[in-house]
Amino acid sequence: MKTIGLLGGMSWESTIPYYRLINEGIKQRLGGLHSAQVLLHSVDFHEIEECQRRGEWDKTGDILAEAALAYSGRAQKVLCYVPIRCTKWRMPLSLVALCLSYTLRMPLDVQLPGQE
Repeated sequence: MKTIGLLGGMSWESTIPYYRLINEGIKQRLGGLHSAQVLLHSVDFHEIEECQRRGEWDKTGDILAEAALAYSGRAQKVLCYVPIRCTKWRMPLSLVALCLSYTLRMPLDVQLPGQE
């Protein structure tokens, strides 16, 4: 089983559904006591919100890019948030595309948040 790297949502509450649904999908697919191998990187939303309020979108991007790159190839990455105003972030668009492609190809028979 491959390790899934979750870049936590803009709040810890928005990360919970992803973690739960991924593990429910693994349990449904493999049965028994199986669960997903997950690395979770959650950012401090207070810091993100302050940057957004001050219009410091580059700093917001730096924080998120650093978090996304923390896995350094150790895990398939899944974004647990919708990248708002990502064109102003310094996160490479190729990394955003890579994360989204892993999310879309994730071999789980579950609905992710927003697909209800």
